[in-house]
Amino acid sequence: MKVIFPGSFDPITNGHMDLISRTSKLFDQVVVVISNNTSKHSLFTPEEKYHLVTEALSKFSNVSVELIQTDLTINVVKNLMLMRLFVELEIQEISHMNKK
Repeated sequence: MKVIFPGSFDPITNGHMDLISRTSKLFDQVVVVISNNTSKHSLFTPEEKYHLVTEALSKFSNVSVELIQTDLTINVVKNLMLMRLFVELEIQEISHMNKK
């Protein structure tokens, strides 16, 4: 099962690391989504945050990082759900073909 862990991560903290570590043990895949809150003054640019978060999480094999700058987190969730549905449909089709 896939889970999304959204945040601004400006910067990523030990608390974030602890939660992501525990989450990675509970789920098959964790997608850390870095959002850019334009109403806040950030310490780091979105690209710097992406680099720092990716580096900090590199030891987790089932954790990936995505940067969203103009989209809402809910739209990322919808896209991931649609991708999952598409993959599941492909798997069902392959399974059906294998039964023939």
